[in-house]
Order: sequence, then structure tokens, then C-alpha cells
Amino acid sequence: MKNKHNFLILISIMTVLFFSSCDKSEHQVIAQLDTTQQIMNRTITECDDCPVGYCCGAIELLQSGMYTIQFCGVYTAMSGTPCGPFSPGAPCSTISGTSSSIMLDGMGDRMLFCVPIDGSFRIYYSGSGTVDVRITIEYDVVNPNWENIELDSSTPEYFYADEGCTLESC
Repeated sequence: MKNKHNFLILISIMTVLFFSSCDKSEHQVIAQLDTTQQIMNRTITECDDCPVGYCCGAIELLQSGMYTIQFCGVYTAMSGTPCGPFSPGAPCSTISGTSSSIMLDGMGDRMLFCVPIDGSFRIYYSGSGTVDVRITIEYDVVNPNWENIELDSSTPEYFYADEGCTLESC
């Protein structure tokens, strides 16, 4: 009886060891950083990309050519350099944050950005001459209100986003 009892204990221990010794390495996944690819800036591709409490905005080029427009005080999901502070006057508050450059290439090209509700932002064209664009901060509604502006290379434009995501010039 004692041998039978010891034999059952031995079989139980062997069974536990057998099942616990199975090689689990085939189930393990080790992630490695791909160092061959350059990290790229993201962009806002839809209004759902905007943080909560932000208005969804868009800028659209109204002429042919390629232009780089600089923003300060907006969220574009891109890295940049610090900008500001700028104090354009009422109704705008002091503007600062990260500078974002958006390149528009060809008539109708459009890029999205996000503006904090009750926040202010700056648009600047640093090239030569002027560029005609239109902007809205109601891009997520069916018929957004657009404002046509001519950006002059020497004069930045300042705007304010009220609680209803209505655009106001400063």
C-alpha cells in the first residue's frame, strides 16, 4: 500500500513537471525598434484626431503653387519650435506654443488643424508676395463658415475661437 501511495505521488509529480516544462518560447514575441525608418511627423487627418475641447479647423489654398504657412497656438500633431508670446489685442489672448509649418501644394489643397475652444492662434506666410487661402474652425459641421484671407509675407493674421467654434479676427 505504501509503495502504491508513493507510486501515485511520483506519477503526479512527473505529470506536473511534464506540463510545466513545455517550451513556451514559440509564443513569446519580442518587439524590436526598426532603426532603418525615419520618424515622421503626423498630421491631423480627420476631426476625431483633435483633442477634446478643441475646434476642428482647416486651411485651403485658393491659388496654384506651393506655399508653406506657419501656425502658432494650434494643434497639428507635428513637432516644431517654440513660438510666441504674441499679444495681438482683443478678443485674442496671448498666443504661444509650438510653431507648426503646413505646406499647401496646388489650388484646393487642404490641411486640418485643431484650435482650443476660447483660444487664439496666429497664421504667418514667410515667403515672398501674398497667398490666398480660406480657413474655418467649423470643419466638422456640414456647411462650415469659411473666411477668405490674403496672407502677406510681412503681416501675420491673428484669430480667436469662441465657445461655439466661431472664428473671429483680432
